[in-house]
Amino acid sequence: MILKNTKANIRIIFFLVVAIFIGEFAVAQNVVLNNGKNRIGNGAENSINTSGNMQQPFYFNTSFGLWRKLTYSSYPLDIRWGVGGDGTNDWNINGNMVSNPMVSNITFDYSGFITTNAVTGDGYGVVKFTGNITLDGKLFLIENTFSLGQVDGYLAMKVKITNVSGFSSSNVRLWVGTRDDYVGTDDGPLEERGNLVNGAFQLIANSADQAKAIKISTANEAVLFFSDSDRAYTTINSCCNFTNSTNQNPATNVISQLGDGSYAMFVRFNDLAPGESDELEWY
Repeated sequence: MILKNTKANIRIIFFLVVAIFIGEFAVAQNVVLNNGKNRIGNGAENSINTSGNMQQPFYFNTSFGLWRKLTYSSYPLDIRWGVGGDGTNDWNINGNMVSNPMVSNITFDYSGFITTNAVTGDGYGVVKFTGNITLDGKLFLIENTFSLGQVDGYLAMKVKITNVSGFSSSNVRLWVGTRDDYVGTDDGPLEERGNLVNGAFQLIANSADQAKAIKISTANEAVLFFSDSDRAYTTINSCCNFTNSTNQNPATNVISQLGDGSYAMFVRFNDLAPGESDELEWY
């Protein structure tokens, strides 16, 4: 009789353990940067894709109680790298140019991420993406670090590139932005180039002036895309290819435009000897 009860108890315990594990595996395992003010991705996918780019960014409009997307359709952000060629001028489109390159040896570091919803995967903190890309026949290590504070109204991204080949690389360049802008419910917002002065956006006076920020706005909503780096330059152009903006020389770019467009931030990195790195942080 005692033996029978023991077997029954074992069967019951085993059933409970199986049920618990089934329940855990049924929970979504996405990692979603979402602090209630900013969200990266549609909420049902990992915020960072296998290219190391942010999925479509959103912000929460408290007036309407709705999430508003910041690129058209479901587009993630775009990135473009350039290496080699004549680098006499800081901005140029010489050498080997690759947009959204294939990445190998991918790793995700979630040690700095704090989950606030175990079911949806929502949370805040730091997500780090690491992988290798090949440019101009040379191997590079890419480290993209995404940081979203618990109550911050902005997201920071640091892009770091390291030359892990045995050869020096010159004329290393980066562009990041979107092929197709969008704010709120408007696919044709106003794009303006300028800088942050004492915490406020200020238009540049002349098209050749350095603009480290872009303000993308409608009558009711606006978003800023900017960097504090002295090497950062922004460009705006027409929709709907990222190369429209990356092929635009910032020194000859318009100050503002209204309508369906694209935009990019550009930086010329240092020449990289084997083992050397350089980086850009933007918001």
